Amino acid sequence: MVIVIRSFFHQRATARRKKKTIIKLKDDCGIWIDNTQHIASKFISDYKAQFIANIRGRNNLTDIQIRQVITDIDNIELVKLLDQEEVRQALFAIDSNKTPGPNGFGAGFFKHYWELVKDDFY
Repeated sequence: MVIVIRSFFHQRATARRKKKTIIKLKDDCGIWIDNTQHIASKFISDYKAQFIANIRGRNNLTDIQIRQVITDIDNIELVKLLDQEEVRQALFAIDSNKTPGPNGFGAGFFKHYWELVKDDFY
């Protein structure tokens, strides 16, 4: 019985592999490729081509007319570093029972141990 089951699954796996095997592929010129190494090379070159930026085809951001909404003063405020008190106020505004972050610690932990962790947290 075990041999029959093993044989059944082996036949299924073989059939599936044959069904998914690519034996021919058309290249960019419409020519059929049937050599497995050439098929693999075609896949690799097409895959690489998807991740190469075409600099000539991209729009340059300087060509786009974007209306300035944020003033230079506002921009300076947006990019300046926060002071430790602002960080503390933001932390203490979060509900202590919220879901923990990716490190496993929630806001309640940091609030409770603020004096110990504030320098590392900041």
